[in-house]
Amino acid sequence: MPISIRRNLSDGTTHKPLIITPDTTQRHDMDTPVYLYTDGACKGNPGAGGWGVLMRYGSREKNFSAAKRKPPTTAWS
Repeated sequence: MPISIRRNLSDGTTHKPLIITPDTTQRHDMDTPVYLYTDGACKGNPGAGGWGVLMRYGSREKNFSAAKRKPPTTAWS
């Protein structure tokens, strides 16, 4: 099942969604867990904010992050 992540740029514009799909050419061990580490913060409400995600599967890692100077609230939509 694909996962969609919306990325916001620091200038207030938004990228097209980043679509992550399973790699169908590689066999995956269903017993190997996928770990997601997340963090985010805002300065003020409303104010500058950002978030980051580290996705770890075995020895493989993938990072995602975004920041915005003045988001409308502390919640990302």
